[in-house]
Amino acid sequence: MKTIKLFIVAGMILFSNNFYGQLEEHKNFPTQFSFVYPLGTSWVQSTDYQFNFSLNALAGNTGGVMGCEIGGLMNMNEGNVTGLQVGGIYNMTNGNVTGLQTGGILSLSKNIKGAQINGIFSKSANVIGFQLSGIANLANGNFTGMQLGGISNLADSVTGMQLSGIFNNASTVKGVQISGILNHTKSLKGVQIGLINIADSVENGAAIGLISFGLKNFYNEWEISFADYMNVGVSYRLGTKQFYNIYSVGYNFLKDNLWIAGFGFGHIHNLSDKFAFRPEVVCYGYFPNNWYDIVRDTYAAHIKLGVVYRISEHVALSLAPEIYGSLKSNRGFLDTYGYEQSPVHSFTQYKPLYSNSLLEMGLGLSFGINIK
Repeated sequence: MKTIKLFIVAGMILFSNNFYGQLEEHKNFPTQFSFVYPLGTSWVQSTDYQFNFSLNALAGNTGGVMGCEIGGLMNMNEGNVTGLQVGGIYNMTNGNVTGLQTGGILSLSKNIKGAQINGIFSKSANVIGFQLSGIANLANGNFTGMQLGGISNLADSVTGMQLSGIFNNASTVKGVQISGILNHTKSLKGVQIGLINIADSVENGAAIGLISFGLKNFYNEWEISFADYMNVGVSYRLGTKQFYNIYSVGYNFLKDNLWIAGFGFGHIHNLSDKFAFRPEVVCYGYFPNNWYDIVRDTYAAHIKLGVVYRISEHVALSLAPEIYGSLKSNRGFLDTYGYEQSPVHSFTQYKPLYSNSLLEMGLGLSFGINIK
């Protein structure tokens, strides 16, 4: 392992001047073999040539490759690579790559048309194609295609898709960002899917997740509501008009005294300057006053078909008829299933055999005062 580290450090020192130098035209030669630069068939002149096939036992440095290059540890190129470049640890190409660049740890290039596939890290300025890395991908220019990173993807401008386990970031996105935790862009024209989505401006698109927000063109609104299934409630809508999240809390007192928590999503479509259609899906959980003594369960999913009448720029009224399905449980030791979440009786009930649960379907109606 120490020997490998020494070769890596030595290679980076020996070739740093060449790597950051100006690109030049190189003479073509069929093949070259090197043990470690400059110990090879072309000696120090290997940087003056472009080879069709380059084989480096440990480390090599060439003017360019038009064909295939394989390195036991690392490959260095002053010019362009067209074809296949495989490095046991890493590849560093000062010019452009057209084809496939793959390394056990990382690959670097100026621009790439094709693919970078690496164990840890891929970096290029402009990319047309595909970047795949176990940890991170970086395109500090324009990226067209797909970035797939185990942890993160970074780019200046993305046309296509970013897919990562934790984090995506780009100045502009035309396409899709999907992450396990966080997506961020300054300008979104497409879709973000993640636990947290941040888009400073949404030109045309939607953000789908637990929390989605931004500075411009985002939809946010408070609502005080009154309904049979949530006698008094407060909801907050946040996202875009195409797709927003709903966070709700409320209280029931007409039947059982219950606290309510809800989460859902919706869409609002303007029918005129005053009226809008607002379909939503919200799931609610019902809990008794004595939170420490919960012995029954009630959960309900509501499909709402709301109509909004806007009184002013900041105030609106809404009316939403809806249909719901609820799941109630007695946890196996009570005669009563769940809680009475509404004074309006359900229109159907179904109890599966050998089950501690009861399924219900019913109708509801809510009235809301909306404040922006």
